[in-house]
Amino acid sequence: MKSTTSRELVQGLTGPGSSIAVPSIDEQVARFLASPPDHLSSNSSHENARPLFFLLGGGNDVLFNPNITASRSVQVLLRLKDQLQVAYPEGDFVFLDYPNFARIPYSFYLSANGGSSDGVSASISKRVLATFFRELKALYEDVMLDGIRSSTGGLNNMRFVDIMPLFEEFDYYGEPEQYGMDPFGAYGSCLVGVYQETGSDNVTVCESPDRMAFWDEYHPTTHAHSWVARRVLDVLGF
Repeated sequence: MKSTTSRELVQGLTGPGSSIAVPSIDEQVARFLASPPDHLSSNSSHENARPLFFLLGGGNDVLFNPNITASRSVQVLLRLKDQLQVAYPEGDFVFLDYPNFARIPYSFYLSANGGSSDGVSASISKRVLATFFRELKALYEDVMLDGIRSSTGGLNNMRFVDIMPLFEEFDYYGEPEQYGMDPFGAYGSCLVGVYQETGSDNVTVCESPDRMAFWDEYHPTTHAHSWVARRVLDVLGF
C-alpha cells in the first residue's frame, strides 16, 4: 500500500495505473486513536503498558510529488508521534529511514537530472531522490541529537534506525555475501515488468529471491527485510 505521510502533502495511490486512493499515515493514526485495540483501550487492565510504535514514512511522498521536502514529511511524523504520546505517555517510538531510492531498481528507469528513460513516465530524477533521502536521514539524526541535549528528556523515548548503510552493504562494493546475497544481488529486482517499467507486458521472476536485495523495483525481499529486523533489534538493545 503506497501510503503517504499526509494527504495534505500528497495523496497516495495504488492499484492498476495508480487509480485507487489509500489512507495516509496520519489518517491511519487517527483511526487507531479513535478505536485502539482492546488491550490498549482506556477500559483495558493494561493501562500502564508501554506500547512500542514504529513510524516509517516519507518515501511515497517524494515519489508522488518530487517537490516535497524531507523536512515536511518529518514534521508530519513528529506531529503524529506527539499525538500518540498524549494518548500513551509511556509509549516508545522508533523511526526508520529507507534505502537511498536513487540506488534502488526503480531508479534504473530514471535519468540523473529529470525526465525518464526506458518507457517510464516520471517527473522525478535520481538527484531529487538522493537529496530527499540524504536530508531525511540528517533530520532524524538532528532530532535524536536534540533529545540527547534536552534537559527534560522529552525525546528519550525515541529511537532512530538508519538502514541506509545496511543496504549499501548489500552492494557489490560492500559485503553482499556476508548477508547471504549474490555479489550483484542489489542490482535489479527479482520480479521485473509488473509495473510495466520495461515498456513491455513481459513479466519475469527470478529463481532465488533470497539471494536478491529487492523483490520488485521498490520493495526489499523477505531476506533483506530480515536484516532490517536485526538492525531494529540491535537499536532496541536485543
